[in-house]
Amino acid sequence: MNLLRFISSDSLRQTLPKSGHISGEHVSGLRLMQVGSRDLAFGSLYATGYYRYEHPHGILPTLHQAWGEAAAGGYFNIDLLHPPRISECDTVAAFNKGRPVLAAAHRIDPATLVMAFSYHLATEFRNSLVYSWLIVEQLIGQIWDELFLSQRMSKFQERIGQLQASARSAAVRIEFLTEAGFVDRKLYRYLQRARSARNDLIHKGSKPSQGDSYFSLVALALLLELICIKRSVHFDAKALLKGFSKGGRQPKLKGVIRAEEANWSAVTHWRAVKPIPGEKQWSVSYEMRPGLELVRTDR
Repeated sequence: MNLLRFISSDSLRQTLPKSGHISGEHVSGLRLMQVGSRDLAFGSLYATGYYRYEHPHGILPTLHQAWGEAAAGGYFNIDLLHPPRISECDTVAAFNKGRPVLAAAHRIDPATLVMAFSYHLATEFRNSLVYSWLIVEQLIGQIWDELFLSQRMSKFQERIGQLQASARSAAVRIEFLTEAGFVDRKLYRYLQRARSARNDLIHKGSKPSQGDSYFSLVALALLLELICIKRSVHFDAKALLKGFSKGGRQPKLKGVIRAEEANWSAVTHWRAVKPIPGEKQWSVSYEMRPGLELVRTDR
């Protein structure tokens, strides 16, 4: 996101509520638009007040980068040299394959499921853990009501009410399901790791790791597989988890990289990056905006 766009007088006037006012250099009642993680970008802010985009996270900062470098056309043309291609038949086949799975796990929301995996790929492990654990609790609830209780109603009819009253939380239900044989040792470890990370995030504000997010996704996939097996629906948990990782190096972001890190043999196109004020290559005069300066602060 272009951080400098919020400091112009026009932007200030647009973001002020009706009760806000501008008095000299002081602004009250400043209202800003909401910002998502995909709106942010890493870069360098020069003492001249100009910003160099280096690692945009989403489409909007990428477009701002292209505009700022006056090369939107060439930038996106190069980016689309080898785009991923998904055919119509592949899309239809994926819908047909996933429809019976979602019908079996009828309590989960498909959009929430997509967000859980998408946030992990975007390295936003907090959001991924929150959404994946939400799905985990929904699956645990379905297994509890439709598989665990139903199989024991004939043998333990008098205990159904007590079980329903005493086992309301996912943690207690996981213990019962483990003792009953629905949850094996491997799945139990995944659930415990994910639940611990989720509790630390909610109650302590701890940052979940890539492994925490991944193990929660694994637990989700295995629970989904368990429900599908009981419903005689084909589902492969390993196929769902293909391409995901529990650790290691994260995928590199597109943008400016160090020369020694570039794979020069794979370079097929060249485009000069236009300099901005504050860089050595800039040789002409530039506009200095009054009142805009960098202030060094102590952390």
